[in-house]
Amino acid sequence: MSLLVAAAVSVVAVSVGGWLAVRRRRAEPAASEAPPAPAVERERPLSSRGFRVELGDVLEIAGQELWLERGWLLAEGDQPVMALLFSAAHTLVVEPGEPARLTLARELELELPATVPSALEVGGVRFERARRLPVTVTALGPTPAPPFDEAVITELRGLAGDVLYVLGHQGFCKAYQGRAVQSSDVTLWGGGQSTLE
Repeated sequence: MSLLVAAAVSVVAVSVGGWLAVRRRRAEPAASEAPPAPAVERERPLSSRGFRVELGDVLEIAGQELWLERGWLLAEGDQPVMALLFSAAHTLVVEPGEPARLTLARELELELPATVPSALEVGGVRFERARRLPVTVTALGPTPAPPFDEAVITELRGLAGDVLYVLGHQGFCKAYQGRAVQSSDVTLWGGGQSTLE
C-alpha cells in the first residue's frame, strides 16, 4: 500500500513540476529576443540619435517643399553617420549634430568601379573625395528595406558647395548629387511620425 502511495505522489510531483516549467518558459521572454525599443526611439528614430530633422517632417528648402516620407540611417558601428531622407523628388542628406549639415540632392545613375575613385567629374563638376566610411544601412519607419545591409559611403566635394555621395556595395552603387544647404535656408513646417500615419 505504501508503495502505491509513494508512486502516486511521485507521478503528481513530476506532473506539477512539468506544468510549472512550461508556465515559467511562457512567462519569460527568450534570451535571443531583444527587448522592445523605447517608445521615444521608435517615434523619433533620428532625433534620439542627434539629428535635427525627423522622418515625417515637412521642410521648405529653396522654395521646394519636401515631405520626408522614407529614409535610411547610415551608421559606423553604433555611431550614426548620416541619414538619407527621401521625398517625392529629392533626397535630403542629413548629418547629426549642431549645426546640422544638410545637402539637398537628387539620385543619379553612375557606373563606377567597385572602389570609388578619389576624384570624379560628373555633369561638368570635378569632385574630390572628402571621406570614405564603412556603414550599416537601416531602413527607417515604413521604408522598404535597402538593397544591402552594409556598404561604403563615399563623400566627394566640389567647388561652391557641390556634394556627391556614393553608397556602394560589391560593385552596385546608389549616387546622390546636390548642394549643401544652410540651416537658415530651411523652413520646418512640422510633421514627425504623425505625418506618416
